[in-house]
Amino acid sequence: MPNINMEALLASKTVFADVLDATWQSYMNTADMKAILTEAGFENFNFYYDRGKMFPTITARKKSRTTLKNV
Repeated sequence: MPNINMEALLASKTVFADVLDATWQSYMNTADMKAILTEAGFENFNFYYDRGKMFPTITARKKSRTTLKNV
């Protein structure tokens, strides 16, 4: 884990776990995330990974209502 800034990781843990009381319920791989978002009506995915490959950022477009009606 040489690409992870441990000081920043501790700060993130403080914000997410201690302040916001956020919990992560399960690990999900890219294919599973894409399948769930596709089912919700999203398309044109881009996955951007951090150096540690722990928290990807995903951008996608929501299908238009006319496209959804034709599915």
